[in-house]
Amino acid sequence: MLLDIGLEADEHMEQLMDLSHKKKIDMIPLTQLVPNVLNPLFDTQEDINQFAEEIYEQGGIREPLHVYKHQIRNEYIILGGHKRYYACIRNREKYSDAQSIVPVIIEPTPINETDEIIMIEELNQHRNYTDEQLLERARRLYSAYEMLVKENRKPKGQKRDWFAKKLNVGSKKAERFIHIIEGKYSAEETKLTSKKPRFKNAPNRNYEDVRVHLQRKLCTKVKITNKAITISYTSVEEFNRLLEMIGCGNIVNE
Repeated sequence: MLLDIGLEADEHMEQLMDLSHKKKIDMIPLTQLVPNVLNPLFDTQEDINQFAEEIYEQGGIREPLHVYKHQIRNEYIILGGHKRYYACIRNREKYSDAQSIVPVIIEPTPINETDEIIMIEELNQHRNYTDEQLLERARRLYSAYEMLVKENRKPKGQKRDWFAKKLNVGSKKAERFIHIIEGKYSAEETKLTSKKPRFKNAPNRNYEDVRVHLQRKLCTKVKITNKAITISYTSVEEFNRLLEMIGCGNIVNE
């Protein structure tokens, strides 16, 4: 269930339920973290350098990375948070007082590569991607979907809805990606843009700090785009709790 506050909320948009505030957070040295070879790298070195400076100025990363423990070595494989990891590594190389220990959430070890790819995509779905990058993500998910079918674990519901949820896009756009991957249409025939970003006006960088603050304050999932704030809840009790916190508790009795 979603409590929407904004101008234009996409009813087909579903976001990953980041319940990190309800999970145990551990502190792990950077030296014990290992980048995941299954994670596609979309960030340029310039992006990472700029992000690294922002992290250093604010005193270190605030949101925990998602990792899982290596079965043999005393290492943790990254599932979500590669940009933060590379930015922290860059800062350690540049500044002697830079953060060397980072917050992480240790996730269950994926049962196989298919599940690992899906976990990576789910943990990265909140980021802003170009349509070309989304298409690349869709291709990875398409291969994972086919493996799920072969393993008799086919997801319930329509195929396009599964892709829409994993990619964090509308169902129609997910269907266009599927048509391109299956060779039914080209990117031009489906009106897939070539270089335009997902948002005509990208959200301000400060939105992330606001989102993190609200999420911790409200103890629930919060999403911010350039036109809407979406607050998630899972029950009537949770809904009433949120109303109380934002000062609207009395309206339910009016």
